[in-house]
Amino acid sequence: AVSPFESIRSGEIASLFARYFDVVTVQNLGGTLQHLLHNGIIHNFAADDAEACAYLKAIYETEDALIDGGLLPSDFQLLIGQRKPA
Repeated sequence: AVSPFESIRSGEIASLFARYFDVVTVQNLGGTLQHLLHNGIIHNFAADDAEACAYLKAIYETEDALIDGGLLPSDFQLLIGQRKPA
């Protein structure tokens, strides 16, 4: 409720997109857990730190599995479509 980064109507984007475009593909991008876990701290993980990378990989693989299994929604999506004929 207080975050300036949260859109009040973000839940309507997919349905509005489908109203005006023929959906070609939808790619779930996750973020449901990671966005909360890594918010403001992701810059602390060095790309050359094998242990940190292993933990990060385990987190995103777990999140992906939960989303793919329908147990968790994906907070972020890539929508690709073609304009519907007028």
